[in-house]
Amino acid sequence: MFRKILATVGAVALGASLALVAAAAPGLADESTDSAVASTGAPVDPTAEATEPAAEPNEPAVEPTDAIEPDDTSDSGEAGDSEETADEPLGAARLSAASFTTASTSSTVELCAAPNADTIVRTTTGMFFEDRAGGSHSLTANGLSIAWSHANLSLSKSAGYLPVDVPFAEVGVPGMGYTSTSGASAGLNLTLFKNGSWFGNLVDEPLFDAFWINKSVPGMSAGPNPSYQLAYGTLDEFLAAFEAAGWDVDVTAIGYSGGSGSVGAGVVTSLTIGCDTFVFEAATNQACTVFTPVAVDSLSDLDLSSTRSDGNNLIVDGALRVWTGTATGSPDPRKAAGYLDVPDFPLTQTGTVALGWTGTSPAPGGQMVVDLDGNGSADGILVFEPAFYGQNLWLASIAPGFATTGAPAVGGGGGSINGTIDQYLAVWPDAKGLAIGYSLGSGVTGDGMLTLIQAGCFQIVFDLPAVVPPATGGGTGTTGTTPAAGGGTAQLTTLPFTEDETDDDETDETDEPADDAPADDDPDGSPDPDATAGAGDQQGGTDLLLLWLALAAAVVLVFAGLFFLLFRRRRRDADA
Repeated sequence: MFRKILATVGAVALGASLALVAAAAPGLADESTDSAVASTGAPVDPTAEATEPAAEPNEPAVEPTDAIEPDDTSDSGEAGDSEETADEPLGAARLSAASFTTASTSSTVELCAAPNADTIVRTTTGMFFEDRAGGSHSLTANGLSIAWSHANLSLSKSAGYLPVDVPFAEVGVPGMGYTSTSGASAGLNLTLFKNGSWFGNLVDEPLFDAFWINKSVPGMSAGPNPSYQLAYGTLDEFLAAFEAAGWDVDVTAIGYSGGSGSVGAGVVTSLTIGCDTFVFEAATNQACTVFTPVAVDSLSDLDLSSTRSDGNNLIVDGALRVWTGTATGSPDPRKAAGYLDVPDFPLTQTGTVALGWTGTSPAPGGQMVVDLDGNGSADGILVFEPAFYGQNLWLASIAPGFATTGAPAVGGGGGSINGTIDQYLAVWPDAKGLAIGYSLGSGVTGDGMLTLIQAGCFQIVFDLPAVVPPATGGGTGTTGTTPAAGGGTAQLTTLPFTEDETDDDETDETDEPADDAPADDDPDGSPDPDATAGAGDQQGGTDLLLLWLALAAAVVLVFAGLFFLLFRRRRRDADA
């Protein structure tokens, strides 16, 4: 009987021990799993490389050449009224290096064997136009759009010429890319100089099988309309007649003429002479398909040299606070302005300009420091105020000596030069943006939050620096300090102007680390792996102690049971 009782007590004690061991086992398993993850995990680099907007290649600009006399011919034989004096030759150097196939006789026009790369004509500057009251022209992305229409057909005319410098014997196969949209078609004109003097325009029209000119040429017969087609024939026949007369003839311009005496409209896409083809394609502002985000978290990123004594700039949570006071003076001290240097971008990539502003009115004006003529130096600042003028920008702070001939003036803004980006590109097709910024004032009292500047396919936002996590073991992280009004450390060399004053009351403040900032050998703020391992070891020791306590309890229970049975048996024997 005693043996049965002892076995029962032992079984109970063993079951209790196993239950305690099972309760402690999951902790040991979890410890081994965490250690495996910690030992195999790889750090993740949180940084990303910024990309710069791709720049558009510069195309050669068209330069003027020798004097172009007025077009004294048309399909009705009427004379023109105006003339142009031009400056430099275009294409002569390239044509002299081009390859030509020469016929067996000197009276055959040479054909081009190796054409030059197309020249993209992106502006009408340097061209000569002869539009009468009913004529017009406009350079677009698809070509040179022309039209001529008037109740008085003698005033219905549109003509334009591109300067070239080509010997008549090397004109090859002159041609014009033209798409008619209505009415009559335009004709091709070659402006001729004979022995250094203007001679006339050689005309090629769809209505006739040969070229004609309203000047007499020895040996040449008149055309189907002898009243104005005084000489009529092929280019080879004209060349033979010129050589027989001992004339030295050059082509100084190639162009088109619609009218007079007719009504029509169309698009001139290209002009070809010799080995050169000139393609008309206006530089235009393109919509941004991708924006480059730029986050400004320190005033030291900005050039604040244009901020005056009563202007203030402060980076706050999610915005740049910009405000001016009420002081007066000359120059007016109420001005807060800043500029961010960005990678140069072609003005064709301006996109839609925009400002995010919450505050007093008027809002600050957006600013683009621009190099209009493409020579690498700043020529002025294009100011955009979308709330008042939409996508019209006005030119301010014009660099001394910069020529603004032909600049747009459509009205609106704080200056006499104003217009859309396309209108600026029509004059300066190679224009570039150099910096982007804002300006409140001068002479304005205002206060508000600037959250966005959008221009040049950049989206510039403002925010406080990211918080640095504190190191393990206490201490606090820091956000850095933000400079207050005035100064700033960035200084652009691209601004086309300098301020008239230096404000003695302005100070430059820089970000300084807090004296009580905790030391942290791990700059990314991640937990110390050694500290993590120590915590795991401590947990493992606790689980092992529980296991030993469970075993000790089981042994105590066994011996307690044996003692109790032994005590009962002896007492029963004593009673007997």
